[in-house]
Amino acid sequence: MRIWIYGAPFSGKTTFASQFKGAKILSTDGNAEYLFPAEDIIRVKDGNDLNNAINTLRKNPPETLVIDTTEYLLDYIRFYFLEKNKVEHESDIAYKGYGMLRQFTWEQIVKLANMCKDVIFISHEAVYVEKNKFGREITFYTPQFDDKLKDKMMGLMSVVMRAVKISNEKNDSSYMLHINHTDEEFGGTRLPVRQTEIPNSKEAFMNNFIKPGEKKGE
Repeated sequence: MRIWIYGAPFSGKTTFASQFKGAKILSTDGNAEYLFPAEDIIRVKDGNDLNNAINTLRKNPPETLVIDTTEYLLDYIRFYFLEKNKVEHESDIAYKGYGMLRQFTWEQIVKLANMCKDVIFISHEAVYVEKNKFGREITFYTPQFDDKLKDKMMGLMSVVMRAVKISNEKNDSSYMLHINHTDEEFGGTRLPVRQTEIPNSKEAFMNNFIKPGEKKGE
């Protein structure tokens, strides 16, 4: 299963991923050390680290691979591409630099997506506001990701969902997962689900899928 989870800081993204048995994490921001054993953390600081990690993981694929966070990884891939082509910016490659970079980036993403049985991509959340034809402002939530690759990324996933932290007046917090819960949230699923809002846990996530031959209300 390929999962793409995004959300605001401290919304439970990495916590969700840490519940998958046998997970290894490509950590780009250092936050994994609070949730994963040291032996399951692969620190990635640049494109060379990423290549080394991919080669190592191919020899002994984990049950689950976590990429945290995807947008930092995209930066490292870009820097590696520029260094490899000996340019300071993709526009320095006449006519085709942007296309070459997108293609190179996509190749790395696909490699990771096919690395093992379960792959979880984690992204930060981008928030933007648009006005509808009546002048009403509507807030939209989406992963921080290259716009021209976002739909391709969506097509590669089994589930795309948003992690949400909900606080009440007593400052009590609950952590939820939204799977295509509202029109304003980027997301979707190839697998039928019972509910579009569930507690942020692997158990609730897995139990939410409707098995073949099973009805939604069962």
